[in-house]
Amino acid sequence: MNGTNGFLRRFPLFYQMLFVLVVTVSIPILALGYLSYERSREQIEEVAYVFLADNVNQNAGRVERLLHDVQQRSETVIASAELQAILASPPPDSISDELDFIRHMNAAIAELSGPYELYIYPVDLEYYPNYNNLLQYHQFTPFETMFARAAELQGRGYWMHRWNDRWQAPDFIFVRQIRSLDDFEPVGVMAIRVPHFMFRDELIGPSLYPRAELIMTEADGTVLLHPEAAEYGNPILEASEEADYMHASVDLHTEGWALSILLPKADIMATLQNVKRFTIGMVAVSLLFMVVLLLIIARHFTNPIKLIIRYMKKVQLGQLEPLPAQQRYDEIGEWMNGYNMMIESLRMQMDA
Repeated sequence: MNGTNGFLRRFPLFYQMLFVLVVTVSIPILALGYLSYERSREQIEEVAYVFLADNVNQNAGRVERLLHDVQQRSETVIASAELQAILASPPPDSISDELDFIRHMNAAIAELSGPYELYIYPVDLEYYPNYNNLLQYHQFTPFETMFARAAELQGRGYWMHRWNDRWQAPDFIFVRQIRSLDDFEPVGVMAIRVPHFMFRDELIGPSLYPRAELIMTEADGTVLLHPEAAEYGNPILEASEEADYMHASVDLHTEGWALSILLPKADIMATLQNVKRFTIGMVAVSLLFMVVLLLIIARHFTNPIKLIIRYMKKVQLGQLEPLPAQQRYDEIGEWMNGYNMMIESLRMQMDA
């Protein structure tokens, strides 16, 4: 501290006062600017997260409605008297009987499928070789575990997903056992295929953040639906990327699936940079204004002192001149009045 005082004493009083005042005022202003920026950054991140969470919740509602609509479609399929009659009929004994079965089945499927692709598999599919061959040309090929799980669920449906090599995109399939409405015995299995673009069409990203990505995943984070279809089966984020994204998600009421939204933090940083520039500008303007004000204040105190010193030097030369009249009522004003009284006293002594 003594070293600092010694250093300051090398300079005129004006600079000493100006330095002390500027430092005293600048530190709180800089601290306030920093705290203001940090608080703004936290608030922007909080608002961005709430905005993303709200968006992903709204999109989850749309996806849930699509999933529910498919499940309701399966109820319509099961309740179809025409389909029940077709599946309850015995296996065909001849090609003509099977062709007749195919004709009736195709008509029923066309009526029941709605906006989706509907596949119906009789219980004894091996007795329908030509119908089975026709199914092979469609978008979806069944497999044994599908029928086994449908049987385990005893009339309850489940969702599955598979990669479609033809379209280079994932398919989502709702599988459900069809049971007779008379004795509840299984008579077939349905599969309702929902292509990925129908899910994508339900998703609406935030217009404020065009680079935000809506992604549907398994419970473990494996990608099911992504703006880039080739990301299917990959983890939603690599460990090295987690720090670069803001992430909000909501669980769907289906197979442990979840809908997530990812936003690069760089998009938020663009807003933060604007806040940072604004904060720096405000602090700089505040400091400039304070320096000018402190300069005026320092001059207000040091100019009278300089004036007294100049007149004291005149006294050394024998010139007993009083200071000009000053309209000051503070300590410096008293000092100047005292100086004038001293000069007047010296004049009276010299005249005597």
